Amino acid sequence: MSDKEVRKHQRDLVEREVIVNDGHPFGGGKLHDMSVGGAAVMYPEDTVPTGEPVVPGQILFLNLPGVAKMPARVARVFDGGYAAKFDFSIPKSPKD
Repeated sequence: MSDKEVRKHQRDLVEREVIVNDGHPFGGGKLHDMSVGGAAVMYPEDTVPTGEPVVPGQILFLNLPGVAKMPARVARVFDGGYAAKFDFSIPKSPKD
């Protein structure tokens, strides 16, 4: 995030496992922080994501088992993870 950008929502540290797209094509990682508008997902240390890398604009479903499953779009990719913006206009995943 550049110095000119300002967060719209306060982020809270979460540090919780998250499943992405029901584990396909990539399993997920650790939810690092979260706000009303989005979340940052970090890949587990010493691991390399399998399959195709996430790209800005890509649709994801972030699943916090027993809590919530949120539709999101990748906002940006950074070393070790990515940030996703929640988008509730995305239709539910086929498994819902």
